[in-house]
Parts: sequence; structure tokens; C-alpha cells
Amino acid sequence: MTSSGLNKFDANLLKIALTLARRGIGLTGPNPSVGCVIAYGKTIIGRGCTSINGRPHAEMVAIEQATRHYLYQTSVKKEKITVYTTLEPCAHDDTSPSCAKEIIKFGADRVVFLLKDPDERTHGKGVSILESAGIDCVNAKVYKEEMLDTVSGYLKRKKENKPFVSLKIASSINGKIGTKKGESKWISGDLSRKKVQLIRSNHDAILVGSKTVLSDNPRLNLRDEYQNIPQKFIFILDANLSIPYSKELKIIKFNEKEKIHVFTKKNCDKEKIKQIRKLGLNLIQVGKKKGKLDISEILLKIGNLRINKLLVEGGSSIWTSFIKENFFDEIIIFWGNNILNGTAMPTFNDFLPVNTRIKGFPRLKLRYIKNWGNDIEAVWQPITKET
Repeated sequence: MTSSGLNKFDANLLKIALTLARRGIGLTGPNPSVGCVIAYGKTIIGRGCTSINGRPHAEMVAIEQATRHYLYQTSVKKEKITVYTTLEPCAHDDTSPSCAKEIIKFGADRVVFLLKDPDERTHGKGVSILESAGIDCVNAKVYKEEMLDTVSGYLKRKKENKPFVSLKIASSINGKIGTKKGESKWISGDLSRKKVQLIRSNHDAILVGSKTVLSDNPRLNLRDEYQNIPQKFIFILDANLSIPYSKELKIIKFNEKEKIHVFTKKNCDKEKIKQIRKLGLNLIQVGKKKGKLDISEILLKIGNLRINKLLVEGGSSIWTSFIKENFFDEIIIFWGNNILNGTAMPTFNDFLPVNTRIKGFPRLKLRYIKNWGNDIEAVWQPITKET
């Protein structure tokens, strides 16, 4: 296997494969979203991205398309066939033969990929299978940041058995998320709320606290042009089961009941537990840490459900818990064009001692910023040794 020998054509086709991979972010779980392009000489004969719910894989979609191309069907093979894929082709046989074996059967001469698959069933093994069949494999060292963005959730879950966590916040210019009485509709504008639908579609699950459910009665479903996408998993943190669960609750009314999970403390009211399960919801009891539900345990249980990316939509106490424990990978914040009273609801509560100096508070790296009408969206990530 080599990591060099790329030309401009190779780089361009890898970029196309990345574009294909981005289409499936949030739709292919528990599998990663992968893009694949197949070239016969300098002609593209097949393209594919991982299908909804993860099957078939991108390579299989591209191979199926390529086998119908007239250049592939000619009796004499005049040009070399190269498979460009964002992730190392899988090596394990599951419900169908591995992609590595299918690439060999297809007759490829060369495979160029961006990242080795961290799955122990494939890591390095896909390459070994291909090279054993005489296929030249190239691990391209380009588009690293773009590639990591497409599989961030998958990589995090494989490494830590926890999902990639995005905190999604809508606040006023002065950092308030609602009036003192709890009114929050609408701090952000129409364009921002439409962008939130795209953000939800790019995640596998949404998490909220009981206060958000009680004050806003949110639907948390995909709407508008995203309404035909499979609805997301919903996680509700409700330590004391304070929410009056019924069929009229919008979260239950507009989402698939089997995808709704309620996290609560151990030894809760048995009648309330019975009512929740009668509605067809899932209930998970976890321990407490410093008087609150243990976020680390919750994330591990969400990881066990094979959730790659988790969108945390509030409210203040939930975001603060994630910040305090450093259990977040990015913050997506929308600033509306309004200013609320100083006594209005803050975005975060205190999470460090009151005498903490400025240098003791976390600093973040700005990854993205854009205006939506009069609103501003910014994406921040923790500063790590890698960044």
C-alpha cells in the first residue's frame, strides 16, 4: 500500500466521493456515510453513497451502476479501473459479501481511499484482501479535515462508545434563550429555523431536558423538505418523571414511539414507569452524579444503541451539564437579532467556581460562521492538541 502517487484526476475524483459521502450524513447510521466513484481510465462509470440505514454500502451502489456502463461491458478491457472511496472497503462478510471481495470480483486494478476503517473487523484487513488479489491500494493523504467531518460521529463511537455531541443553541444577542417567564418563540428567524431542520437531519438523535419539554412542548421532528427522511431517535432527560406523558404530547404525537427513550433516575415512581411503557416509549434508569443524572452513563448507553451523532437541544441546565463535564464536540449557536432583559433566561448556568479567572474558562475554535437574514450561525469546537 502506498500513500503517494496521486495526480490531479485522482484528487478530483476523491473530492466527488467526499461530496457523495456528505449526502448521507445522519442517514446511514449505525454505518458511516461513505462516497465512492469508479473510473474506467479517465471516464467515470459509477458513483454511489451509503444508502439510508447503512445498506447497501457505497461501493456496492457504485459497482452496480458501473456494471451497466457500456465501457465496462465491452469484451476487451482497454483501460484500468480505479475505485475511489472515502473509507477503506469493508473486509467482513455480513448479510452480503464484503466490499473488498466484490471489488475484486468486479475487476478493479486500483483502489484509492482516504481513511482506514476503525472497525476492528476491517481495519487494514480490507487493504490486505485487495492487495492479496494484486490490486494496488493507495491511502491518499488529502482532504483530511473534510473526511473527518463526514465520519466524526462514527469515529467517536468506535473509539469511545459514545456519540459525537453537538450542542444546538438559539439565543438573543446578549446570550438569553428566553424571557424570565420562559417565552422563547421565536428568538431566531425563519431562515435559522429552516437551517435547524438540516442540522437535525445530519444527526442520528436529538436530546432534550424535561424543562424544555414542559415549557415548549416541542415536536423535534423533521419537517418541510426533510419530512420524508426517517425520523430521529429522541432522548429525554427526566430525572423525576415530571413530564405528564400522554398521546397528546407533541414529541409522542409527531415521532415514532419506539425511537423515544426517557432517561430517569433509579427507583422512580412505579406507576409513572408503567404509564410510560404503556405508551410504547423506552425507559432507561441511570445513576446520579452530584445530584443530576450521570451524563457519562447516559452517553455510554446512547453509544450502545449505535448512535453516531447526538444533537442536544437544551435547555440551560442540560447544556451546562455537558459543558461542565466536557462532554461536547461542538457548539452550534444561532444569535437572533434581539436583546432581552438582563434577568431573562441565560444560555448557561455557572459551571465553574465564581472566583475562576478568565484564563480558567474554556476557549473554543471557530469552525464556521454565516448569517441567515438578520441572524448569525456559528459553530465552535473545543481546542485540543490536534486542533
